[in-house]
Amino acid sequence: MLHNSGGHIDKDLIIDNVFENVSLDKALHQLYSTVYYIRKTLKEYGVSKDQIYITKDYQMLLGNVYWDAIKFDECICKISGKHYNNEDIEQISNIYECEYFYGSDWPWAAVAKENYLIQFEKAMGLLVRRYLEFGEYYKAEEALLKIFYMNPYEEIFTNYLLEIYKQTGRKNKAARHYYKYKSILETELGIEPSEEIKNLYLSIK
Repeated sequence: MLHNSGGHIDKDLIIDNVFENVSLDKALHQLYSTVYYIRKTLKEYGVSKDQIYITKDYQMLLGNVYWDAIKFDECICKISGKHYNNEDIEQISNIYECEYFYGSDWPWAAVAKENYLIQFEKAMGLLVRRYLEFGEYYKAEEALLKIFYMNPYEEIFTNYLLEIYKQTGRKNKAARHYYKYKSILETELGIEPSEEIKNLYLSIK
């Protein structure tokens, strides 16, 4: 309901997508219990229980309640324009602490989850370039390590990190990162780092 906030969701659709591996009677019981606890939790945050409407389907209206995805969307919209600063992009980093609906693999949230990650990576790439432009290597490193933790497969971010370690003379950090990156690629994807990354690392040793 949060994912489709403001929209109507058919009860059968919720059961099929969330409680698909249990009997219908048990699924209905779990659905009603879930709605009860959602209302109870929202009430603790000052949201009236009446803001979840139940007729033949379900609808959640959060009113003035602010949640992280809404704020994230607003920040992304702001940096898409011409007038923004580093603080605006840093807000995106502060909001995006983990992937959308972290720990779940719900198919109906897969597209949104991927889109949020892509937007986050683009914003962080922009922030890193701005940091590097003004020689703020340690801030750039911090942002890059956060991206790497969430998505270690993107070569461009390892490239940036190795360049930073080269510029700042931190050979040990370069070695640790390179071998961690190499291990992830070999273990999880069955591939090796590109020649560009290998050569960049060799230039630091």
